[in-house]
Amino acid sequence: MQNNITVLMPGGFKPPHDGHLSLANKFASRSDVDEVLVMVGPTEREGINRKQSLAIWNALPKNPKVKVIPVSEDNPMTAAFKYVFNLPKDSTETIALGSSSKDPDDAKRAKIFRLAIEKYKNTPSKNGETAPPNIVVTDLTDDVYSVYKNRTDDLNGSSISATTLRNDLKNNDFNNFKTNYPNIDERTVKKIFHILKGTTMNELKKQRYMAIIKEMLKEEDDSFMNAILGSEKDYKTTLDKINKRASELTKAAHDAKSKAVPK
Repeated sequence: MQNNITVLMPGGFKPPHDGHLSLANKFASRSDVDEVLVMVGPTEREGINRKQSLAIWNALPKNPKVKVIPVSEDNPMTAAFKYVFNLPKDSTETIALGSSSKDPDDAKRAKIFRLAIEKYKNTPSKNGETAPPNIVVTDLTDDVYSVYKNRTDDLNGSSISATTLRNDLKNNDFNNFKTNYPNIDERTVKKIFHILKGTTMNELKKQRYMAIIKEMLKEEDDSFMNAILGSEKDYKTTLDKINKRASELTKAAHDAKSKAVPK
């Protein structure tokens, strides 16, 4: 058995779900694994971007060995090859392309990766890149049981998927959405839902202040700008109005949030 393996898990993860998390954590739990690198590609998928994907990974409970990084390549295999090509030429690292034993294509890609790296130790790639001669690429497959339960449709028992998750999001269906994270506490799932719906607290705050300014400009006309640029008395009067408006909009935002996600 190889020791101190770095497991590469490249992909889109738009968004990550329980299957991704469970597999990363299972690899990390192995005594022969030193680190699991989750490599998140750049391309948006059905309105979900990499920033949101990284924020969700950050919110999920990960084994300390799991490290999530952004990469510039969309193709997972290309990302894995680039990682190897960028290693120091005297590296003796042991690497595995993490794959699921349930997916024959996954295992096939891992074998292709291993054989290609052996070739690139002696023969440059089409871009002139070579792999460090002393690294070791090993096969590493594992499996997790990550299926739907307690859904209101006919998907119970099927594997959790990003496609279903995105559909739940489009339907604003939190009850089914949370089945994509069966082992995660509801508070964290609500946070993920807000990240994907674009209604994080910072975003709500930004929306609220923008609404205040637009409303004041509309209602006060020149008096609003005069208050900002004029005397302290005028400024204080307008600030009082802004604070009053902020209270009203805060309540409206809270009511809207309560409707979007059940308590």
